Amino acid sequence: LYSVPYDDDDDDEDDYGVNGDAAEGSSSLPDLNNLSLDDLRARLAASEARASRLEHDFVELAQTHQKYQEFVNNTLMKEAPPADDSDTDSDSSDGEGVYREVEGSQYYFESYAHYGIHLEMLQDKVRTESYQDAIYLNKNLFADKVVLDIGCGTGILSMFAARSGARHVYAIDNSAIIERARHIVAANSLADKITLIRGKMEEITLPVDKVDVIVSEWMGYFLLFESMLDTVLYARDKWLSPGGILLPNKASVSLVAIEDAEYRETKIDYWGHVYGFDMSVMKPSVIEEPLVDVVPADLMITDTYVVKDIDIATTSREGLDFESSFTLKLIRGSTCHAIVGFFETLFPSSGDAGRLFVLPTSPAHTPTHWKQTIFFLEKPLEDLQEGDLLRGRITCCRNSHNYRNLDISLEYWVEGPGAIVKHPSRTQHG
Repeated sequence: LYSVPYDDDDDDEDDYGVNGDAAEGSSSLPDLNNLSLDDLRARLAASEARASRLEHDFVELAQTHQKYQEFVNNTLMKEAPPADDSDTDSDSSDGEGVYREVEGSQYYFESYAHYGIHLEMLQDKVRTESYQDAIYLNKNLFADKVVLDIGCGTGILSMFAARSGARHVYAIDNSAIIERARHIVAANSLADKITLIRGKMEEITLPVDKVDVIVSEWMGYFLLFESMLDTVLYARDKWLSPGGILLPNKASVSLVAIEDAEYRETKIDYWGHVYGFDMSVMKPSVIEEPLVDVVPADLMITDTYVVKDIDIATTSREGLDFESSFTLKLIRGSTCHAIVGFFETLFPSSGDAGRLFVLPTSPAHTPTHWKQTIFFLEKPLEDLQEGDLLRGRITCCRNSHNYRNLDISLEYWVEGPGAIVKHPSRTQHG
């Protein structure tokens, strides 16, 4: 995952020293007894210099590792450590509504500079082909239009738009990956159609007054993790012309209950006996932290329920926090071990396409890199029968210390025939 840079162009360092007297292809060190004192001193100096550089590289590597470890540890429901005044996100706006970023958000942008995450997203066929279809099969929505691509990454959506007849595309990204995107765009003869701008959407200035279309792949785990939709809404209000188009333009969050004793045993009950030691004290914290993984469709034991609908053309930043009741009906007798969250996004259709464009992440569909978000219950709900109702309430809001994270709480109970409560209300917070 990490590599130490190695400069093989140093004139003072051959494989074995300054004079390069090891034979080509040789794996043995030269005979030091045959070297003069000056040669030995030169070799020693070169070795010390290289050791110093390697030490510097390893220090940088350790710092980079620490940064990404801190970023990854800020999971959906894990509260970030208290921040000082200079590192606190504020709900207030600055100037024209630019939201101040916490310092930790820089880790967010740095994480998208690595190629692996872009490979994973591009190879996610459900994700990439959903956008491709929504753009290629809606060419009249793009013909001669000015397009804004927010979080362009490698530039794939910008290139889709350019090939669908866009007059010009402005591609924005605050990650170093945009420097590679410049080469990609040029290699595909689209440099005259796509302008790439590095920076935060809230801070850059476009060379046009308005755009006709905004396209962005902003979705995170459980749809709203990472809060990139905030940036899309800012750009919508500042740059999108009246009647302009957003891709995607709608989204929803849904829940479903599952039975998975084996997975619970692996992830939760495991802590009860670890190499002969009782680590059960870990269980409450583990349960509070949701897992992101692929859920097989045959584990679903209820129907699904939409807990949040979002119209991206009209919603506000404040409207993304939500509280909703839910009712999940048992489709077979079972034990419930977890409640699973997933999302769906919709794209506008010109009518000529003759179809609805949807990007699904339900367990019932082909897995995506978003997978599903699994909320294990503190205690499994046993002896459930077909027709029982798993009722509850979910609350989802931004973490007060780091707005890219989410705080989620679940309250739930089970009603049998005649609304008889079979399992009393329980509440879980994260």
